[in-house]
Amino acid sequence: MQTKIHHLIALTGLLALLCLPSQTAHAQLGERPSGSTATAQDPPKDLSGFSIKNKRVRMIHSTDNTLEGTSKYFQDRDPWLAYQRGKNLTTREFRKRDGIFPDVAKFGGGLVDGFTPKIVANDQTSCVGCHNFPYREAGAGTNFAKTGGEGRNSPHFFGGGLMEMIAIQNRQKMLKQMDPNQDGWIALAEMNGATIEIVPTTGADPIVFGHNGDTNGDGKPDLNRIHEFWYVDSAGKRIPSATSLNSEGVAGYNFWPVFWGWGEFNNGLNPSNRVFYHDPFFSHGGLPAFDPTTNEDPDGDGLTGISNAGAQQVFSHPSPEKGMAFKLVKGSTV
Repeated sequence: MQTKIHHLIALTGLLALLCLPSQTAHAQLGERPSGSTATAQDPPKDLSGFSIKNKRVRMIHSTDNTLEGTSKYFQDRDPWLAYQRGKNLTTREFRKRDGIFPDVAKFGGGLVDGFTPKIVANDQTSCVGCHNFPYREAGAGTNFAKTGGEGRNSPHFFGGGLMEMIAIQNRQKMLKQMDPNQDGWIALAEMNGATIEIVPTTGADPIVFGHNGDTNGDGKPDLNRIHEFWYVDSAGKRIPSATSLNSEGVAGYNFWPVFWGWGEFNNGLNPSNRVFYHDPFFSHGGLPAFDPTTNEDPDGDGLTGISNAGAQQVFSHPSPEKGMAFKLVKGSTV
């Protein structure tokens, strides 16, 4: 009898542990709307309570918070819901009906040796397939062959917003040193070879980001590799055909810190969190995004839109889908 009681206590404890996550975890990976009473004819079941319950819908981008249901409306009226809808995108399993995988597993360029092909295209249905420690969060994980003999892990997303804020602030601090007339770009006459450094906090050693010049005469600014450059005319407008400071018509240059892509051999990968999201979605899942905030540069200076969160975007990484753009109401673009 005592043995049976012990078995009953152990079984009760096991059931309690199995039931506990459903009380503490929120909507997670796949979209499975049905519950335990569903039949085979109903949508997929979710006995764990972990799956995403809301269907994938398109939230229309807008800068007008009076347009109900648009991105700006939720960001100003219900920012937590707007955040959660965004987070759901990183944990959702996309399917054929969503347009994922026009092809399965194809080459996405080469490794740094210039020879070995890199199979990183059309190989995942969800961000959480690689960025998953702790699981169901946008953490690191998945060791893969890249950069070194032992490979490297996929990076986490934690602090991405703070990273972008620091990158934007650092650029402003650098421009104060490099651009005396503060017109937003560096003229050839302003390239004096000075060391560009930023003190991150009081009492800390300065961080050197390079020099405001072209001391080796290679036609490239001497800032470090985390920055990307473009060359401009005397009005500060980008010259698309220019490849160096010596190109015809070049009167100076502009730059942007590419803060995503640590561990890369040559330079960074993505200049903003928006790009960090839409580039991998296209390469890994074949899902193109349409992002007018990143794509549109009406004044031609190389700096595109400013996101609703206040982050400046840059021309160099446009979203892969150009879209059938049309205006709904002032401040709103589909």
